[in-house]
Amino acid sequence: MNEEEEAAKSDEEARARLIKVLPHIDLAMRMVKIDVPDGTVKLSVACHRPDGSGKITAGFEAEPFLEDLAKVLGFESFQELLEAES
Repeated sequence: MNEEEEAAKSDEEARARLIKVLPHIDLAMRMVKIDVPDGTVKLSVACHRPDGSGKITAGFEAEPFLEDLAKVLGFESFQELLEAES
């Protein structure tokens, strides 16, 4: 396999890993909306210390991000991606 083929394979494997994890993120988002129905679901960067303390930062709305990510991955919408993976 030449370098170009290896790069294409690596890209496809990365794409597949992203697509595989997104339904799990969707499930977590739906579950938290049950607990906090009037809340805004956000994706954030979190850092946890061994003692359980830490910090959450860089939060942004999850739904627009996931819609954009689905489009970058070649789907018309996040819903289409989820349906393709079910």
